[in-house]
Amino acid sequence: MRRLLSIEFTKLWSARYFRVLLILWIVAFLSIPIGFKIVLYWLETQSGQSLDALGLKFTQLPVFDFSEIWHNLAYVYKMLSIFMAFVVVVSVTNEIDYRTLRQNVIDGLSRKEWLLSKWYLVLALATAATLLVLVLGLVAGLTSSTEVSLEAIFSNIGFLGAYWIHVVLFLMLSLLFALLLRRSGLTIALLIFWMYIFEPITIGILRYHELDFVSNIFPVEATHRLIPWVIPHLAMFPGLDHIPTDALIIAFVYLVLVMGLSWRIVQKRDL
Repeated sequence: MRRLLSIEFTKLWSARYFRVLLILWIVAFLSIPIGFKIVLYWLETQSGQSLDALGLKFTQLPVFDFSEIWHNLAYVYKMLSIFMAFVVVVSVTNEIDYRTLRQNVIDGLSRKEWLLSKWYLVLALATAATLLVLVLGLVAGLTSSTEVSLEAIFSNIGFLGAYWIHVVLFLMLSLLFALLLRRSGLTIALLIFWMYIFEPITIGILRYHELDFVSNIFPVEATHRLIPWVIPHLAMFPGLDHIPTDALIIAFVYLVLVMGLSWRIVQKRDL
C-alpha cells in the first residue's frame, strides 16, 4: 500500500493541476469557519435593536457548539468534495489519455496494482479531509462552544464517520465515471451536470409524486443523505439529527457495486 501511494503522489505532485486544486481546497476549507463567524457578526450588527427586542442574537446560534458542530461542518464540507473529485478524475483520465497506464503495465505494474493505487488515493484524500474537519471542529468548538467536555465533544462525532464514507463513495463514483468516459473534460462536465441538474430535477419530480424511496437510491443523493440537512437546527427547529440507517446501507451497496464495476472495466478494457 505504501509503495503504491508513494508512486501515486509522486505522479500527482509533478502535475500543476493537483497543486492548484490542493491550494483551492485548503483555502476553501480554512475560510468557511472564519467566514461564517464574520457573517454572523455582520448580521447581528445589521439587525440592530429589532432583533435585540426579541432576545435573539445571530452569534448565539449553536453553529459551533459541540452538540451541533460535527453535523454542521460535515454538511458544509461535503459540498467541497467536488475539488477532490476533480483530482481523481484528472489523475485517471490523464493516465489513460497519455498512455501512462499502458506504460506502467509494460514496466511491471499490474492492472490490479494500478487500480489499487487509485483506490488508495481515494482513501488518502478522504482521510486527510476528515482529519482536517476534525482539527477545525476542535479549534472552533473549543473557542466558541458553550459546553466543553469530553461528553460534549464526542456527542455527535459520528457525523465525521458519515463524512468520510460520503467522500469515499463520491470519489469512487467519480473514478468510475472517469474509467467509463476516459476524457477529463467530458467526465467533469457530466459529473457537474449529473450532480447539479439531472439528479436534483429528477429527484424533485419523484418527490412531487411521493416516490421518495426511488429518489433516495440515486448515486449522488445516496452520498449526500448520509449527512442530513442542517438548516432546521440552525433555525432552532427540530430536524433529523442522526445518520439515517437506510442511507448507510444504500451507501455501502453502492460502494461495493462501484468498486466491482471499476475492477471489471480495468481488467477487461483495452489499455
